[in-house]
Amino acid sequence: MRFAFQHGWGFAADCWRGWLGLLPVGSVWALGNRGYWGRESPLDALAVDGSTGPLVLICHSLGLHLLPDALIDQARLLVIIGGFVHFHGQSLDDGRFTRGHLKRLRSRLASNPAVLIRDFHRDCGCPWEPVSQSKEMDTELLAHDLNLLDQGWLKARLPATWPPTLILHGQDDRIVRPERARELAAFIPASRLLMIAGAGHGLPFTQPETCMGLLDECFPAIFAAGNVQ
Repeated sequence: MRFAFQHGWGFAADCWRGWLGLLPVGSVWALGNRGYWGRESPLDALAVDGSTGPLVLICHSLGLHLLPDALIDQARLLVIIGGFVHFHGQSLDDGRFTRGHLKRLRSRLASNPAVLIRDFHRDCGCPWEPVSQSKEMDTELLAHDLNLLDQGWLKARLPATWPPTLILHGQDDRIVRPERARELAAFIPASRLLMIAGAGHGLPFTQPETCMGLLDECFPAIFAAGNVQ
């Protein structure tokens, strides 16, 4: 069994640190890194690297929109945490709060990006200190991906061909509202949605054990076939 991870906006690959001790040694195939801090490490090249074995693909929030179709096609299981078809939802009323939120994020990114990221991680409930300020921050890429967050849709994707999909979403998520999870579940035919009580947008980072337990519980045959204990 191979595991590949893709984080969302405002994070780096090390956000998955809580998962690493829960997985068998050597099973973490790739940690996609967008490159907000340090070197970019995209998942695109992995789709053609010739590796074999069942693939579990795990993404958070905007990370779903960063996944290459070729890698989704290879996956035996797709896990989406805090994800969405469209960040603003299906109607103008849906997007009133989120469009205002994005406007504030853009303004704060331009004026004080370090404080913005600190506060964003705090709002997600993340159990760690913000990224070290000694690391250079790519504010242009962060701004670019706020536009992707604003405009990105999954309409052009082909979810009917996607593998079995588990959608996990915090009931208390204030960044990606729970309605977005229900829209996502309706969009992906072979999906199962589980709402996690008491969890916010940082669900995969605040409750990695819960998330991993639900994967094993919902898809025991996949994990048995991959010899994941």
